[in-house]
Amino acid sequence: MKSRVRGRHQAVRRVTEGGKNRNPRLTSNSTPGPFHHQELGCDSSFRIATLQPGAATDDIEISLFHADFGQKHSYEALSYVWGDPNVTRPISCGGQPFNVTVNLFLALRRLRYEDRSRHLWIDSICINQSSKLERHQQISRMRAVYSHASQVIIWAGEDDTLANGAYHLVGLVIGALRDNPDIVTEDPAQRIVIRNAICSHRFFSEHARSAVAFLGNEWFRRVWTFQEAYLCQDGKVVCGKLTFPWKPFVFSWGLLEELGIKFPLNGLESAKTVIATCAWALEARDSGSQQEENPLRLSNLMRSTNTHKASDDRDRVFGLLAMVLPRNGVRYLPDYNATFEDVYTHYARLMIQDDGHLQILSDAQNMGHDPALPSWVPDWRNTLRASPLAERIRDYEPKYHLHRGFDPQDVITHTKDPRKLKLRGVRVGTVQRFCLLGSLICEVSPKVVQVGTWREAICQFKQFYDNFNFFFLNLPPIYSHTGEPIFSEFVRTLAGDDLPNSNRRSEGDSKHYFPSCHDYQSLTWKESFLPLDFDEEAMGDSPYASVVGAPLQEVLDLLFDKGRPTKWSFPVSSWLSRVKVETIYHHIAHEILRVISENSGGRLIYVTDNGYLGIGPCDARVGDHIFDVLGGDVPFVLRGTENPNEFTLLGDTYLHGIMDGELWRLAPDGNGLESVDGTLNWEEVVLV
Repeated sequence: MKSRVRGRHQAVRRVTEGGKNRNPRLTSNSTPGPFHHQELGCDSSFRIATLQPGAATDDIEISLFHADFGQKHSYEALSYVWGDPNVTRPISCGGQPFNVTVNLFLALRRLRYEDRSRHLWIDSICINQSSKLERHQQISRMRAVYSHASQVIIWAGEDDTLANGAYHLVGLVIGALRDNPDIVTEDPAQRIVIRNAICSHRFFSEHARSAVAFLGNEWFRRVWTFQEAYLCQDGKVVCGKLTFPWKPFVFSWGLLEELGIKFPLNGLESAKTVIATCAWALEARDSGSQQEENPLRLSNLMRSTNTHKASDDRDRVFGLLAMVLPRNGVRYLPDYNATFEDVYTHYARLMIQDDGHLQILSDAQNMGHDPALPSWVPDWRNTLRASPLAERIRDYEPKYHLHRGFDPQDVITHTKDPRKLKLRGVRVGTVQRFCLLGSLICEVSPKVVQVGTWREAICQFKQFYDNFNFFFLNLPPIYSHTGEPIFSEFVRTLAGDDLPNSNRRSEGDSKHYFPSCHDYQSLTWKESFLPLDFDEEAMGDSPYASVVGAPLQEVLDLLFDKGRPTKWSFPVSSWLSRVKVETIYHHIAHEILRVISENSGGRLIYVTDNGYLGIGPCDARVGDHIFDVLGGDVPFVLRGTENPNEFTLLGDTYLHGIMDGELWRLAPDGNGLESVDGTLNWEEVVLV
């Protein structure tokens, strides 16, 4: 990617493409021919555009020269949304007409200096878009293009109304950081106070609304711009007359997230992905750590960009390749000669080989899955019906240990038909009864949005369980596979057992995922005993007992149907006297019910023939099989075909009572798994 040119190639070969004159002006008498890119001289060559100086009303003039990745060049890379390719404006490129989209035209007009030229890399100009071969070559060099640029200019359009709110929100957070240099602190009490101080600022709500709306900008929704933002070493956002640095913008959102300050970002998943991933990349660069040591995986990127857009369906894959480093002998290269079906199938198989596990199968539960694709291949053009249950991100431990941490050396075996995926698995149950969960999720989730309604939401959730159990599931009072009361196991199943007290997440991950629960759980609270519970002899002169994490425990006890007093007060010396207790309960309950909603949304709950309780894909039906597949972190629901060992994949599933390796033990030699009770044997499973 950074190959050097030796001998006959110079560092910069200045070639004015399309004409000999560097700054020709088109006059009414000129009749220039169509613009043609001159071929790049070697594999390490690329083009840089020189934007000529001019006033706001002057024609836009550029020229192109050839440069080489083996040498250092000073240029800025432009990241922007193309817009409608059929609506264009003319500019001059080397004295010849060149049409650009309206958004690029506005960007060039805004970025042009009046008194000096400006060197820019612009994809639609510097790459010959009519040459598939050049597109292949240049796309594979995007990492070099953006990482070598002096800075990346993020063009967010001419309308800076909403960007002003984002700019001022960044200023508010930076001000809080200046006033509290230890703002990112491990002290939960201080974090809570700082969180309250930011949220109570008189302009916070106004700035937050504008900033959230700004995240709806089309720039945050495109696959290519995501890659460009990730690769930039330094950047700035330009929106109309407003300019602000990219790094503080990213870190400000990350800090708000770290403090547990949430925003209504429904429908803005793409923006959340851009900010979170770029924050990780910038932090890694600032700390001096090498991303090569802990690289991004294409499978995680494909999942994260599920809501992003691309004009070419193949670019959903190709537009991310520069973010991925080669590993495990797998090298991802674009191929615009292949159909989208072949691209998706080929890359899905490559990702399994690269990952060494089957996380990618959890993504193959898209809405409107194209029948032209095998059932195990994600249709990345469509959104997911449900949040995937399996997730391996960088160095985080997986949530579930279905196989007690054992990963096979080879997950898949070779088949002559590339559309078939041959695995090893074992059937652990068959769907016997099921019930759709849509109405439960719709009823419970919105209730907790408003402060003061958390008890109502939980009580309604419990009432729904009573109705579901009576009419559909008919569950026994004790869950036979754990020996626990069935209602608590019902709740744990709906949440995928991913609750604050489930210990499925690392300390850092838990603080990020359950920020309020994490902070409030760490505090010591005073419990005001009710008269019947008051034991004067045991308590001495104090009417209080100290309890760690009391509000969280109370919410969980109410959720799990256990009684508990509800009067709590803060420690006398605590700064928390300025925080309303009801707001605390709201935050905790919101995080818990959010997990239930996220894991159960788009799924149904079912009971197997051997009494297991699980949540699975909404199109599962009686007779479908639950398979534990070697290399998977979660089981999968499969449907049989006419061929005995061939199945179609319906989606991933949580099966309560087997997710922590209860079915298996490591073989004595450590090279495999064996059934705990000796009844389960691995068999060939072919997905079609």
